Amino acid sequence: MEEYGSFDLYGCLIINAVMVTGMLGYDINHILDNSGIDYVVRKNQCNVAFSCEDVARERGVALSQVLKCMVGKDSEGNVYVMLVSGNKNIDLKKVERLLEGKKINFVPREELSTKYGLIVGAINPIHFIGKATFFLDQTVEREEYVDISSGSPNAGIELKVGDLIKLIKPMICDIISEKRGA
Repeated sequence: MEEYGSFDLYGCLIINAVMVTGMLGYDINHILDNSGIDYVVRKNQCNVAFSCEDVARERGVALSQVLKCMVGKDSEGNVYVMLVSGNKNIDLKKVERLLEGKKINFVPREELSTKYGLIVGAINPIHFIGKATFFLDQTVEREEYVDISSGSPNAGIELKVGDLIKLIKPMICDIISEKRGA
């Protein structure tokens, strides 16, 4: 991450011209800036973070504001990105019902790394614009702001939920598991 910003009172980098680039050079800033979206890069306080709990602690945000980004594919190779709050779990069967019974499997860690240049636990949904169908759990709309991964386990991107919705154009629906501990 190349820094060209200033820090707010909480030590968070204010983005005017901060470059957040994924492993394959995917320029997230370019997309956010060209979309007119205000956002803040929240650096972790001390450590890399891969779990939602660690992200919330490191970035000083509520667990419900951290978005899990899970990537799945069907047998035809269509890609699906599913987003739920960090304190919730995805029910893949619900997604499959929304797709009229199409079987979905999570993309293996190796494929996420080699094909997409992504790190499990640091997947940025913006990477998949134009390449996937998005599902956003309806409970996420309860939050004003969410923290999505920057593509690095060292920082996240905070933006308004409404702006994320405008950007990725997801199907907003119930995709969380009702099972406790699931």
